[in-house]
Amino acid sequence: MNKWILWAALFCLPLNMHGKTTEDYTGDSLSYLTPQDTIFLSAGSYGQKVFTHIMEPKQTLYSLAKFYGLTLDELYFYNPKNEGGRYGTGSRIKIPIPNRSIIRYKPVDYSPYLYVPIYYVVKKGETMYHVAQRLFKLPIDTIMDRNNLIEPVLSVGHKLFIGWMDVYGVPDSYRQFKGHPLWQKSYAYKRKYYAQKRRKKEYRRKGPAVYINGTKSTSDLLVMHKYAPVGSIVQITNPMKKRTLYAKVIAKTPPAYDVNVEIVVSPRVGKMLGVRDKKFYVKTRYLR
Repeated sequence: MNKWILWAALFCLPLNMHGKTTEDYTGDSLSYLTPQDTIFLSAGSYGQKVFTHIMEPKQTLYSLAKFYGLTLDELYFYNPKNEGGRYGTGSRIKIPIPNRSIIRYKPVDYSPYLYVPIYYVVKKGETMYHVAQRLFKLPIDTIMDRNNLIEPVLSVGHKLFIGWMDVYGVPDSYRQFKGHPLWQKSYAYKRKYYAQKRRKKEYRRKGPAVYINGTKSTSDLLVMHKYAPVGSIVQITNPMKKRTLYAKVIAKTPPAYDVNVEIVVSPRVGKMLGVRDKKFYVKTRYLR
């Protein structure tokens, strides 16, 4: 009798393939999201809600991005080590979820076959007010009722039931902005650049660029330029990848660098320009 109970218990346990936990089960070889899945979100570096998807056989980053309403560039922003096809079965891919795709109140046509539950994993220092109202725009009482909480007290790792997501993914139209947060910032800098261009003279340069090392703001769009005024916006183009972005000048290029170096960029700028070497060739434009 005990043997049959043991076999039954083992049969009911989820398999742990590719190092998965129960929080990683999102999709199978045929689908990216199934009715059996649960999405566990956490806060990303730029305020995005992010979860981890484990790649299954036959899944591709292109179709994964499309399923969640992303472009490949957006997916690469959150997963730079997987750019250029460097992924396979078992790869852990971070997926940002737009707020509009989170269904906060139970749909009229609710069915466990049409929607999957979404939980939020509490991080250090987060309060019920922050999670409920700032992150998900929900009343505190609603979150407490859904999670059978008597007091609005949270602890690190606490999993809060927030709402649901459509099992068919995220329509592209649900994304409020195209591009990840720093591309949005680059676009804002671009608008500022062209607004100032009407009353300033534009200069064009080309030459070697290198990464900044050991700065506090390596994840932002910051550069040091030999000629552009400090505090101004510069346009930077990587002609090899045909990528252009706009960044803010925080200082002049220090004398310690090679005299031929035109510009020193933060690692994030280098990643967004698609470069892999510490030294690379760029074209720049700036205003004076």
